[in-house]
Amino acid sequence: MIEGLMSQQTPPSKPTRPLIIPQGHVFRVKTRHDGVRDYRVEKKLGEGGAGIVYRGLDVKTGRAVVIKAPKVYGGNGYSSKIEEQVLSSLDHVNIMSFLGSITDRYGHLICFYEQLFSNPLLFLNMGDTRRRVRFRQDPNARYLPLPPSHAINFGFELLRSVEHLHDRGLIHHDIKLGNFLVRLDYTDARISPQDYFKCILDNRFRGVLIDAGGVRNLDYLEMLNKGEDTIVPPELTPVLAPPEVLIEIRLADGRLTRLWTPTVDLYQCALVIYSMFTGHTPYSHLDSDTNFSDYEDVCNIKRAEHRGQISPVNLDIIKGVRFREDCPLKDVGDHVRARFDRAFYTLLKKRVHPDPAQRGTIIEFRHDFEKLFQFRKTRRDASFFSLKERQEYNRRHLAMSQTLFRLVPDRNRLWQAGYEETGVLKRGFNRESFRQSQLTPAPTRDHRQTPSKSVKRTHIIRGFWDNKRGGF
Repeated sequence: MIEGLMSQQTPPSKPTRPLIIPQGHVFRVKTRHDGVRDYRVEKKLGEGGAGIVYRGLDVKTGRAVVIKAPKVYGGNGYSSKIEEQVLSSLDHVNIMSFLGSITDRYGHLICFYEQLFSNPLLFLNMGDTRRRVRFRQDPNARYLPLPPSHAINFGFELLRSVEHLHDRGLIHHDIKLGNFLVRLDYTDARISPQDYFKCILDNRFRGVLIDAGGVRNLDYLEMLNKGEDTIVPPELTPVLAPPEVLIEIRLADGRLTRLWTPTVDLYQCALVIYSMFTGHTPYSHLDSDTNFSDYEDVCNIKRAEHRGQISPVNLDIIKGVRFREDCPLKDVGDHVRARFDRAFYTLLKKRVHPDPAQRGTIIEFRHDFEKLFQFRKTRRDASFFSLKERQEYNRRHLAMSQTLFRLVPDRNRLWQAGYEETGVLKRGFNRESFRQSQLTPAPTRDHRQTPSKSVKRTHIIRGFWDNKRGGF
């Protein structure tokens, strides 16, 4: 599938001026599942090295979509063609949905995808949102971490998406926070922090892996490992790459080469889960002056890691994650917490092992993860009238959630980010109504419904909202 692109000829060269799609322009697209649709360009969202992204709207339904196009005339990227071929062949709740594509008269490939929302860790750490949260964070952490229960749920969603790719012989190669987004049970193109975190707290979300431009199959990696000159390595983020793909290692037959295996994805998944859980970036525990934006500095770190001298994850940082505030362990006790920290560290450490042969498979990773955090299917009492409605519900509501943690909604830092203003209590969840919404979420509920204003006096007595005592 992917190798066939290597023999395709690019269209004649065009002027390298910017390719600008005007606001209001309408594309007529033959979609995968919904027939012919008209998508109107609304605004530019951003751009990368070779592509540009716009937000569009379905003219008939008003549903928001994402439009990806080349950045310049004649700039039909190799990765865009791969992404189109890969995503058009996949249909999984944890992988971004490909709606359709067109090729204009100049040969530009323009693709259309479902709209997704930002990674919850990145959304939580936006300036205005983060300032609402009063939480004693590790001063050395880059991010305010997600509550442990939510970090684990999102990590499990990530593993399910990668497992689906590996089942089909595909390797992603660029798994990072920016490429792991969320699909929410929300229809508008824009979303407020209140609505965003309400969807997360109600489990009305699914984690979604995006950006298939770096996806390669196993045959491609085999040719790459043989050193064939025509094979170009996939692009990835150096600091999140395992040592064997950045530096040359000596194989059993004595050859010095870079080694590409499916365990690249396991390594990157472990680091993303580590960041969501702790708020720390890889190697943050090292006392060094390494510039991680400098390629040579990163390679030096990877050489030391390959020799077994350092590790990108750290047990002490995992021990420092605070549980008590918003999702304590079910069995409270120092011995339980210590046993959990060690088990979680062992789980991640195996997947970042310097030897790729020791990392196992994505199925083993997902199974160990599911066993450690006691995942169960989410209870649902809601009834549906058709298979299509049931499928759409499952796309937008968490199917599995862990039972090791106990969520306390009115003390959760995500709730603070969405419903507090300048750190002062304004509104609170009604515990009973929140519990019922977890058990029987209604697919047609009003997404903008505000929580109840009631809050128990004991919460204030404990000092959580007490400004004089400084919060926690």
